[in-house]
Amino acid sequence: MSGIPLGVGGPPPPGMDAKCGRLVCIKVRMLDDSVAVFHLGHKAIGQTLLDEVARHLNLLENDYFGLEYIDNAGCHKTPFGSFCFQKYMAPL
Repeated sequence: MSGIPLGVGGPPPPGMDAKCGRLVCIKVRMLDDSVAVFHLGHKAIGQTLLDEVARHLNLLENDYFGLEYIDNAGCHKTPFGSFCFQKYMAPL
């Protein structure tokens, strides 16, 4: 196996099989636009993913970070609600 740790861009951990529906592959875009891949159980909650990202980044304090995703309509979603950004071109 290569030097990539399990759960971070590497193959799924032993005993976890995506074909059986027990594993979900999640791509996370970091603030520096790098992408990390995590393999979590299909019933894992968002806090589990946040903990894995913090472990990957060697963060001790993860209170200042959170998760956000973009739905098919382009709205940004967070665990606390959703918000949509619309860009308007205003004349100068």
